[in-house]
Amino acid sequence: MFCQSYRIGWYEDNWYEVNLDNEGITCTVEQMRMAAEGHLTTEALMWNQNNQTTISGMTAEEFRLRLNHALIEEGYDINHDRYPEGYQEAPLAYDAVWSVALAFNKTTERLKRRNKSLKEFTYNDKDIADEIYAAMNSTQFLGVSGVVAFSSQGDRIALTQIEQMINGRYEKLGYYDTQLDNLTWLNMEQWIGGKVPQDRTIVRRVLRTVSLPLFVCMCTISCCGILVALTLIIFNIWHKHRR
Repeated sequence: MFCQSYRIGWYEDNWYEVNLDNEGITCTVEQMRMAAEGHLTTEALMWNQNNQTTISGMTAEEFRLRLNHALIEEGYDINHDRYPEGYQEAPLAYDAVWSVALAFNKTTERLKRRNKSLKEFTYNDKDIADEIYAAMNSTQFLGVSGVVAFSSQGDRIALTQIEQMINGRYEKLGYYDTQLDNLTWLNMEQWIGGKVPQDRTIVRRVLRTVSLPLFVCMCTISCCGILVALTLIIFNIWHKHRR
């Protein structure tokens, strides 16, 4: 499915408007836009949302300005949104270099106590590899992409940005911090019809009762049937000697 979406070109913000004719899709762009309206999407946050000075001595905005200036010098027309591939991931790459540098610094200090050096590392040296892994796993700092930390599996722990398509544009609804288990909600969501759609099948337990007149009638008939049955049983027992 993902491969086919890539071939069609359905991976950009306006994915629902791309290659409709080439793929034989009979819906119009407006119909596709209406179908996509209101859907939610999540992605890892690439940029630090606070104007705080990071470990590099720059804020995220200062890093962005320096990056844009360097791209302009390289001939990219970023004023007309002509960005190179991987531009959005630049903060992650920048912070990744800082992560490696900090992890190596920690590893170097630990190895010195054991009279070892990083220069002695080989791919068969499990001791040094474990030290590098432990140092990387404990690395945490404020970078241009946000708070940089790693899970025990080595995955980057980052803020998750939640967006919703409103009037054909993606609007930010909030952010989720997996480390603190904290959700920052901006209350910007809009729902078609003004009602939140269901995310599951709702089961309601309803007690259904029989009307009182019908209940009394059925009880009376049942009691009469029981009395008749008892009468017949007694009659059969009383006259059992007769054939």
